[in-house]
Amino acid sequence: MIRHVIWDWNGTLFDDFDIVLSAMSSACVSAGGTTITADRYRQTFTRPIERTYERLLGRPLHEGEWERLNDQFHVSYNEICREATLAPEAPVLLQRLREKGVTQSLLSMWEHDELVPFVEGYGVAGYFVRIDGQPRRSGDHKREYLRAHVERLAEVLPGGRPPDEMLLVGDSVDDAHAAHAVGVHCVLLDSGPHERDHFLASGAPVASTLSEALRLGGVLV
Repeated sequence: MIRHVIWDWNGTLFDDFDIVLSAMSSACVSAGGTTITADRYRQTFTRPIERTYERLLGRPLHEGEWERLNDQFHVSYNEICREATLAPEAPVLLQRLREKGVTQSLLSMWEHDELVPFVEGYGVAGYFVRIDGQPRRSGDHKREYLRAHVERLAEVLPGGRPPDEMLLVGDSVDDAHAAHAVGVHCVLLDSGPHERDHFLASGAPVASTLSEALRLGGVLV
């Protein structure tokens, strides 16, 4: 029985795929590459993110180049991110889970100090018993961050929640790998940075909407 949902932010609750694509294109152009299409992005995306840039640029990154690309990405993203909105159904489903007694938290690979006020600005922070981002900008894998997030949830959830009573809803194969390593259930949204076949190969159920993800995850009937 699922009693707690861990939400991813970017590309899951926050519908910013086009913004991310534009910002990554800007970073690639700044390094001598070309703008990228959604198909190209989905064919090359991986973690750590610096490997994605190497695939897009067709060469290894020079010393210090990853940091410059990451900075350029964030400059471009922050210039236009407010054009994005919450994903369809997000506010309704967050409220529905609250009414159902299912607790919720947010785990993002975005920098924590930027993430929290951003989530608050969209009026949904109050639904989460905990919000965790990364302590610094990086393109790391999510596994250890998820493990730490689950451990911290024990401090705020009355009676605690074992991992097998938790569901992670995300939009990347890295979410599925992290969930498997920690013992958390996972459903992926096919609107993320991979082609659908890549999602299916992860072994996690794949949904096209948030409500479908919660149904596949056994939270909503």
